[in-house]
Amino acid sequence: MGVYVIRHLKESIKKLREGDNDMSLQIMANDFCANVKDSLKERLLFLNQLFSLEPHSDQFKNTCQNTLKTSKDLNPWYLPSLPSQVLTISDTCKSYEDLYYQIRQKDITHLDKSVQYSLLLTLELDFNSREERLFNDCIDSVVKQDPKRYCSDDIVSMTPFDIWTKDKIDNMCAGASTQVILDCSDGQCTPCADSISFMFTRYANTLDTATTKLYTLISAQQAELLQSSNNFNKINKQAKVDIDDISPIQLPSQSIQSKNETGKQQINAQHLDQFLK
Repeated sequence: MGVYVIRHLKESIKKLREGDNDMSLQIMANDFCANVKDSLKERLLFLNQLFSLEPHSDQFKNTCQNTLKTSKDLNPWYLPSLPSQVLTISDTCKSYEDLYYQIRQKDITHLDKSVQYSLLLTLELDFNSREERLFNDCIDSVVKQDPKRYCSDDIVSMTPFDIWTKDKIDNMCAGASTQVILDCSDGQCTPCADSISFMFTRYANTLDTATTKLYTLISAQQAELLQSSNNFNKINKQAKVDIDDISPIQLPSQSIQSKNETGKQQINAQHLDQFLK
């Protein structure tokens, strides 16, 4: 959750500096304080519901998709289930199915562990979707001509690297630029892959370290909250609506709404296996 709060705080500060008060810090603070408890409870109830179902079953798929479509509390800006506009509900639920299947295969029976892995999956999907878009749009000749500028203008704008400082980002872009130059001088010139992989691999390591420490502390508390909830085995049933297979991030009132985009992103089985080790 902290990653997304930091991300929106940075965006809000940038807008304020540009004279745009449409998404002020006060609006965000009020929205967070008023709704975070209910959003967290809703997320935990949702994850518990999935935990009780058989992965790859129609019931699992339908429960996941219908709940994500109908519950706005599952996609707030500070704790999104679909953090990227290119992530569809159906593909996100498919990733949940694969994750919960792996959890059962590894005989993980504790709910707090499934909560931890499920929340990490959201970061993983967000991370992978941004990296994929960069690869799809990247042109080797452009990166080779000015690798440092490509890093700062394209990679950083696509992925804010929220928990890195500006100095850290600048240093990493310098390292990515050096990697491109060295590889091209050796005749193994893959500027796009070198630059993007350099940044994402190192940021992934930073996230892994930070999230492992964090979830070790809070996963047990999250499970305890879920088990003490009066609605432990209840999720509100709502009528199925005929909407597109996407769900926009729920921003605070008075804030700018993002345009919907479509796309697909799934986490592969090999990555899941490494993810659960």
